[in-house]
Amino acid sequence: MILRKGDQNATVARLQEWLNELGFKYVDASGRHRSLVVDGDFGSRTEEVVLTFQESEGLYTDGIVGPLTFKALEKAYYDAVRERDSPADSFVSETQFTLEPVLADKYDQGYSRFQIRSDVAKEYQKIRREVLSQGGILTSSGGIRNLNARLNSNRSAVSFHYVGRALDLFVYSAMVNPKTDPYVVTKEGDRYHRVYARCKTDWTINPKEPAVEITLPEERTLTNIVTYHDRLGQNTGSITGHFLDLTEVFDQHDFKRIRARRSFTNGGSQLGAEWWHFQYEKGLIKGTSTFGEELLKLYSKGTLEDTPPWKQRERIFGVNWF
Repeated sequence: MILRKGDQNATVARLQEWLNELGFKYVDASGRHRSLVVDGDFGSRTEEVVLTFQESEGLYTDGIVGPLTFKALEKAYYDAVRERDSPADSFVSETQFTLEPVLADKYDQGYSRFQIRSDVAKEYQKIRREVLSQGGILTSSGGIRNLNARLNSNRSAVSFHYVGRALDLFVYSAMVNPKTDPYVVTKEGDRYHRVYARCKTDWTINPKEPAVEITLPEERTLTNIVTYHDRLGQNTGSITGHFLDLTEVFDQHDFKRIRARRSFTNGGSQLGAEWWHFQYEKGLIKGTSTFGEELLKLYSKGTLEDTPPWKQRERIFGVNWF
C-alpha cells in the first residue's frame, strides 16, 4: 500500500486521524499550526504533516506513505494509546511502584489524562492544584513511554519517560501564539527555556477535576519570548498579564527542565524545543543511581529483557544519563 498526494480514500482519513492524535500539524498562511481536517483527501497539507512525521522518525522524507512510513505511524499511534490508557495493573506486583493515571486539561489535540509512576503522580497532583488555584492549566502530550517505542534523534533510549519520572506538556500549547497560548516561553542561557502559565478564570478545566477557588497572580511583563517561528529567540516584543512561573513551580517540587536540542536553535525540527519536558529527579544520586535500577522499580526483569532501554541499564545519573 502506498499513499501519496492526490489520493482520496478511507485509508487517507485514518492516516489523518493518526497524525492528529499524535499532535502533528501543518502551518497555515498566517503562520498558525493547525490539525488536519479528516476528509480522506491527501492534499498538500497532509503531505506537509507526513513530511514532519517522517523527519521526527528519522525516515526518508518524501511525503509518501509507503510500507515503512505507514508501519512507523501505526506503531507510534498505538504506542501513544497504550501509554495513555493501559491500566496500572498490567505491571507486575513485585515491583516497587505502579503506574497511576492523572488528569490534565485537554487543549487542542493534547490529552486529558496520562500515566506516570505512582510516587511521581502524588507530587504532580500537588503541582496541578497549585497551578489551577492561580488560574493556569496543565496540558499534556503524555507521560510514560512504551519500552519498545521507536528511537530517533528526538527520542532517547534513556529518557526519564521510560521510568515514569517525566511528563510533557502539550507541544502546541506554547510557542505558537504568545498572545493566546496557555504558556509563554522565554529564552534563557545555554539552550534553556522558562515556561510561564497564562492565568485567567475562564480556561476549560478537565471536568473530572474538583472545583478550586482561583486567585490570580500579580501581573508581570515577559520579554525575550521564543516561538517556533522565531527559534533564535530574537523577539523583542513583550507581553503583560497574569502569568505564573511554571518552571519555578515544577522546580520547587523536584521536576527539572532540560535543554533544547542544538538542532532546534539552528532552525531544525520543532520537536527539539523540549520546553514542554519536566522530569522528577528526587531520590536520584548523581554518580550513583543507575538507569537500570529505576527501570526495575517499575518493571520486572523479564519484561525489560531485549528492550532498548534495558540495554542502557548501566548508565549513571549525572554522568551519562541526564
